[in-house]
Amino acid sequence: MLPNFLFIGPDKSGSTWLQARLSTHPQVFLPAAKDTYFFGAEFSRGLPWYEAHFAAAKPEHVIVGEICHDYLFDPVAADRIMELIPKATLMVCLREPVDRAFSAYLNMRRNGWEIGTFAEACDAYPELLDHSRYAKHLSVYLDRFPAEQIVITWFDELAADPQAFLDSVTTALGIERQVLSEAERAPARAAAQARWPWAARAAKRGAIIARQMGMASLIGRIKSSDRVQTTLYRPMSGSTPALDALETEQGRSALEDDVRQLERLLDTDLHARWGW
Repeated sequence: MLPNFLFIGPDKSGSTWLQARLSTHPQVFLPAAKDTYFFGAEFSRGLPWYEAHFAAAKPEHVIVGEICHDYLFDPVAADRIMELIPKATLMVCLREPVDRAFSAYLNMRRNGWEIGTFAEACDAYPELLDHSRYAKHLSVYLDRFPAEQIVITWFDELAADPQAFLDSVTTALGIERQVLSEAERAPARAAAQARWPWAARAAKRGAIIARQMGMASLIGRIKSSDRVQTTLYRPMSGSTPALDALETEQGRSALEDDVRQLERLLDTDLHARWGW
């Protein structure tokens, strides 16, 4: 069995929340591990390895899917998806691009990376901004798949009204509405920082090794454990870091051309949506 639904990205746009919510839907089957990376880094493991992630799916599961936020950027993923599951529904959730990049930066700090300021990190790690070039990456999929197979959702709508956002997702997937509890409306993972940077870095390296050894499902269960999260991380001291006006302007300037291209691709005024 292969999936008929993929959430392809980007990162820091609600994928962990969506995994948690859809995993409890009676008509949806998702592997315990978010991000198998099969259509990217793990393709050499072979199709039987990937199919095994979905072996427990049952006839009542209308949607059999995977949430992997790296597929949007992987240079070979789109072609591999087209080859193996050309009829799959693909979903993206687009977040204001500078905020998304800054959230990814905070996540790096959370995992114990010593990367300086946001501007310094963007210079050292170009993928921080490149993952926010949605037009560049989404156009690859629009060139290969019919537009009606690609579901565009918006992170600002998730932030404003999680129930309405999930309603739009279940409608797009053709499954029953799922009513959220108050707790389920909350963000899946609040901003945090490592209690011990060395331990966070070691945990990240251990997770990578475990995935390489075929233990992705175990990693999924560990990452969702509240005890593990509170052991490794604590709320950020003081106020959560925020972008200043100069950083915001620099980020917008770097991404302006891509945003204008995305506006043409989606026929949407993103400057108005994102307050640019």
